[in-house]
Amino acid sequence: MEKFDFKAAIKNKLHETYGVDNIREDEVENPNEGEVTGKYKRLQSILQNDILNHAAIERQAFGKSDGTTRSLFRKKLNRFKDENGGTYAFNDDEISKILSVIQNLGATINKVTNKKDKE
Repeated sequence: MEKFDFKAAIKNKLHETYGVDNIREDEVENPNEGEVTGKYKRLQSILQNDILNHAAIERQAFGKSDGTTRSLFRKKLNRFKDENGGTYAFNDDEISKILSVIQNLGATINKVTNKKDKE
């Protein structure tokens, strides 16, 4: 009997659902100047679903998660306009922290699925 390839299944699902194969750190991002490319788009595509818990990701990345910070997280993720006409956006450091949390989650999933494959 053939073993099920969990790693390939997860990768395929990420690609089908979000158009994401992996998260590359070398992509340039400049959200404050209106250009949403690279890491920011990947971050949005990964987090705009009901699978990942935004509060948990926020807590892991920034050490806290209350109503105010969750609201700000959502505004930044969706790039809402503020009352002064500016745009809420994650800075490069925040993006890196969030992507690091997501990558660690992916590594944990791979570790667990690889362990089960060996059994």
